[in-house]
Amino acid sequence: MSLVQFYPNVIDSSSDLVKLESLSCIHKQDFEGNQIIWRVWGQGSPLVLLHGGSGSWNHWCRNIKTLIGLQRQVWIPDIPCFGDSDAPDGVVDIDQASEVLLNAFDKFFPEKKIDLIGFSMGSMGAGYIAKKLPERINQLLLVAPPALGISPLESIVIEDWTTASDTQSRDQRIRNNLSSLMLWSEAAITDLSLDIHRENLLKDRMRKRKIYKTDFLMDILKKLEVPFYCILGSQDALYRGNLEMVKSALVAIEMNQSLDLIEDAGHWVQFEKSTQFNEILKRILV
Repeated sequence: MSLVQFYPNVIDSSSDLVKLESLSCIHKQDFEGNQIIWRVWGQGSPLVLLHGGSGSWNHWCRNIKTLIGLQRQVWIPDIPCFGDSDAPDGVVDIDQASEVLLNAFDKFFPEKKIDLIGFSMGSMGAGYIAKKLPERINQLLLVAPPALGISPLESIVIEDWTTASDTQSRDQRIRNNLSSLMLWSEAAITDLSLDIHRENLLKDRMRKRKIYKTDFLMDILKKLEVPFYCILGSQDALYRGNLEMVKSALVAIEMNQSLDLIEDAGHWVQFEKSTQFNEILKRILV
């Protein structure tokens, strides 16, 4: 009997999120006295998902049920310095954090090939891992990837929520930042999205990361030996008004398989337009 029926049909509230998390199994990766937390759902061929910056496993909360319905075992780490994982000494950006995660592959996936999906900062981590372990990766899926060497046409204004004088002011700044960077529709900025983003921000211990401002990922993709796909929201703040440049850059890369654009979606596309996003997942992963 499939266990999918026990999962929440939708993730629209904190109680839905708690129930989803309760259905996971926790695996702990030890690294130099630090613990990296991996949550696992489902049975089947392994699929690793890497969350975005200032994020955690819950960046994928509206996609997990679809993935286990595809007979996938879904592995999601809280990347070192984020969520419930520790912050190892010297880990200050996603390349170093990805090196830590590499140590788990032989432990968790011995002699197995996996599919790998990364969102935003996690796309850089996924690309880095695919470059290091091409023989272990079936395919790579990049969601809202930064570090393509393409700058936003307009500045993205991020308010400093850490200096707010009270929780109400702090939450308003976080809400404003959700609108500026993460989500396109005001309707998508709900109590749930605010709760997720606030909790993740409070656990972010890698706030000085800088690689996302470079062409780090583009350089990896040009030399990659693994087929990759890309999904973007048409209103992603990183590329709004600049999508033709993104298309041209990706089409020119040999291992690129497709670029899917989801209309009226911002950066956190797999959350804001989860139904459309999950349909694309089904097409690529089946």
